[in-house]
Amino acid sequence: WEMMCPENEVVVGFGGWAGSYLDLLFIACAPLVVTGPPDDLRVELGPVTWPDGVGGDGGSEFPDTFCGAYQVANLVQTVVASGAVANFGLGCTTPSLTAANI
Repeated sequence: WEMMCPENEVVVGFGGWAGSYLDLLFIACAPLVVTGPPDDLRVELGPVTWPDGVGGDGGSEFPDTFCGAYQVANLVQTVVASGAVANFGLGCTTPSLTAANI
């Protein structure tokens, strides 16, 4: 399966349901917003959205997990056992701005 955030949004967390294995997975998405005066620009996150999840209807709900403040996902970590996802996690990083010569 494949999950995508809406256009111009990035993954910032996940939630779902699990039993012995991961049963249902949702990703949390947010747009990146550049704020501040021209000499002090910062990248912040806009409002979080939750696109439709993938998976089945088993297991129990587990707590939503988010990257740290102002961080975005840059790595997906999974452990597969017996053909099913046994563990799921994200690696996160703080986005930064770089100057571009136009």
